[in-house]
Amino acid sequence: MRVQGRSGRVQFDGVTITITRQGLFSLLSLNRETRIAVTSLRSVQYVAPTPIWNGYITFETGAQPRTFRRPKDALHDRNTVMITRRQMDAFDPLRIAVERAIVASCNHFGPAGMPVSVADELAKLSALHQQGALSEVEFEQAKARLLAP
Repeated sequence: MRVQGRSGRVQFDGVTITITRQGLFSLLSLNRETRIAVTSLRSVQYVAPTPIWNGYITFETGAQPRTFRRPKDALHDRNTVMITRRQMDAFDPLRIAVERAIVASCNHFGPAGMPVSVADELAKLSALHQQGALSEVEFEQAKARLLAP
């Protein structure tokens, strides 16, 4: 899946997100290409464009979500792509696909190979459900898989 935004192009192959920028936008974010493994993602932050401001999509890898005072502040973030109102419909399927891949990549082992508790996994699923990344049905199915013996 490949989608063109205002400040770059996002390509998602189900495993890796690649953000590619050219020209001025590569200088503003200080890179031409960013690759992010789905397994390192925490969430997707999506701010829809308005008639006045462009929106953006941010692929969160840290524990704390990024916050931008104004949408144009997101231009300098390497994991963020600015989008216009015309591009908004193309980014919805991308956002949904990435969020589903994040849920599918959740496993029961942490970064050091240590088992992750079911309570931690349920908290992650609940957060995704509250953010709207998971429908009620998807949330219940994922929860049932976690709680199955």
